[in-house]
Amino acid sequence: MKIVTKHHPRAFLLGLGGVALLGLAYGGAPAGREAVAQAGPVERQSAAKSAHQAAAGHAAGDGQAAGNAALAYPTGDRATSTLLVEVATPARMAVGRNYDYQIRVTNLTKNLTLENVGVFQTVGEGFAVESSEPKPAKSEAGLASWSIPKLGPGEAATIKVNALGERVGTASSCIRVAYEPTLCVATEFVKPEVQVIKEAPKAVDICEPIRLRYLVKNTGTGAVRGLRLRDDLPKGLTTADGKTAVAAEIGDLAEGQTREINVEATAAQTGDYTSRAVAEGQDQLRAGSNQTVTAVRQPKLTVNIVGPDAEYMNQRVTYQATVKNEGEATARKARLRIEADRNAKVIRVSKATSDAAAPTVQGNTLTWDLGDLEPGKSSVISLTTTARTKDEETHKATASYTCPRGGDFARAVTATIRTEVIALPALLLELVDKQDPIQVGSNEVYTIVVLNQGEGEDRNVKVVCRLPEGLTYVEAAGPTKATASGQDVTFGAIDRLAPKEKATWTLTAKATKPGDVRTKVELSSEYLTTPVPETEPTRLVE
Repeated sequence: MKIVTKHHPRAFLLGLGGVALLGLAYGGAPAGREAVAQAGPVERQSAAKSAHQAAAGHAAGDGQAAGNAALAYPTGDRATSTLLVEVATPARMAVGRNYDYQIRVTNLTKNLTLENVGVFQTVGEGFAVESSEPKPAKSEAGLASWSIPKLGPGEAATIKVNALGERVGTASSCIRVAYEPTLCVATEFVKPEVQVIKEAPKAVDICEPIRLRYLVKNTGTGAVRGLRLRDDLPKGLTTADGKTAVAAEIGDLAEGQTREINVEATAAQTGDYTSRAVAEGQDQLRAGSNQTVTAVRQPKLTVNIVGPDAEYMNQRVTYQATVKNEGEATARKARLRIEADRNAKVIRVSKATSDAAAPTVQGNTLTWDLGDLEPGKSSVISLTTTARTKDEETHKATASYTCPRGGDFARAVTATIRTEVIALPALLLELVDKQDPIQVGSNEVYTIVVLNQGEGEDRNVKVVCRLPEGLTYVEAAGPTKATASGQDVTFGAIDRLAPKEKATWTLTAKATKPGDVRTKVELSSEYLTTPVPETEPTRLVE
């Protein structure tokens, strides 16, 4: 291929294989006074403007225009070639005077990077390269070379050369370029990574749900595909819908994206529950969460009611009830209910605390609101009753607390106390004569009455009548048989004398001599172990 330059008819271009070769020929003017004289004005101008002219592709010399040469390699057409080499040099220069020229190399491609671009200039006799910018990678007799490591698409590099013609005549110099065309492809290598965080409360009341929170985050580079989360719950722990594992389809996560999952679980019993979650995805991606431990605790109420083992009927008796939380969790809205015996009369009640409300009363049922009862804490109340019937009274105390789950978790505890009610008998003894005074020889009739005025029955009720001197036993009548022995008359015992029941006997005695006498009766029973006496005065007259 031959390219004829516009300003230098002796320029030539030859392309060989993968190398571009540009040939240039320089003509030197004879040295001497005449040449200097002829060229003096031009040389002075060149000296003043050499730097500017070199950058613009011109050089100072003997007044002739600069020579430019260009090569588009490998086709000769810039539109289809890869590399463009341009050289701007003076066509003629004075011997012994330094001058500048430029070699410009341009990557004509739009998407191809050229590496290790080498520019080689062969120097003929009478021509010397003095210096360059950048410095030559290699400089030896007859050859100077420069290396351009990389030329990107559309990128250009310029080599500024300072040269010297050493003798009159024509000096030939060829510029050869070589390069390594580089096709680069880019592949982004990513490392998907997943971080799984599990959050769970350290301790909960068994009545409350365990709120589990999972955070799945793509902490790597690139998206992760087909993520699934699973947490096999420990034995005794289930989700709100009764499942023993938390399973969630997360799907794809972009780089930096986080997905949050919230689940509520419940525990079947108290204890420490431990587990960790695992996330798995495509390409054998797997990541485990931190291990969480949740302590499930439960309130445990106890109730006790104390009072006397026995009480007398219609007498005041005070009972004390104590509710205590012996569990490890707070008993929410604790309550005490006392069902007093239906035959008892409630006289007085106390408050749970000084600032608490009085209990609600419905018939013989009393209810105290104790508030939240912390572990180890207790509440004490009292009530006073009287027994309105005999036999036995039973009072029942029930302690409970609020548990939304219900069932056995909110099971109430009870305590009962039984008190024997003692009903006492109260026997009244009466002895009355029918006539007073009574004439000797006549019969006097005495009436003996035993009345049980008390609330309890009495047993083995006995009556003995002792007649004074002057009276002689005649006969007797009543609920039991009378037996006379001298002046003593003993009536048979009454096995049981109920409350308000009475027994009446009559005894007839004959007055045998005048006098002021005293008839005596003695009453004894199971309750009255010491006989109780009663006397009746009677005057016996002639």
